[in-house]
Amino acid sequence: MIMAKKARKKKNPNKFGPIPTGFHTVTPYLAINGAVQAVDWYKNVFGAKEMEREQTPDGKVIHARLKVGDSIIMLSDIFPGSAVKNPLEPGRSPVTLHVYSKNVDELWKRAVEADAKVDMQLDDMFWGERYGANH
Repeated sequence: MIMAKKARKKKNPNKFGPIPTGFHTVTPYLAINGAVQAVDWYKNVFGAKEMEREQTPDGKVIHARLKVGDSIIMLSDIFPGSAVKNPLEPGRSPVTLHVYSKNVDELWKRAVEADAKVDMQLDDMFWGERYGANH
């Protein structure tokens, strides 16, 4: 699955910039059963710095952002109904690639023309990015 994204500029939330500070063009997003343990493992083994973590009341990770060296990875637990599936479920991947682009509309158009299946239409999102999802 590929998430096409265009970040917003901080000065004006209605203006979008190509890549948020600290990110690179491509950022992996991992779906992991046991995301809390994975965060701890990445911190212990790779020296990852935890930048953000949002959890459900029962402790599952909705979203976490870690910095490993100069790179960011994001991850969450796997949730029913999500487009990201358990790796043991046939035909789906637990990894998405978040791709930042200076021209996200053109990138989106090329992906759709190349038969990408749209999971979420490209649109301006409440969190400040122009965002869409396809596989």
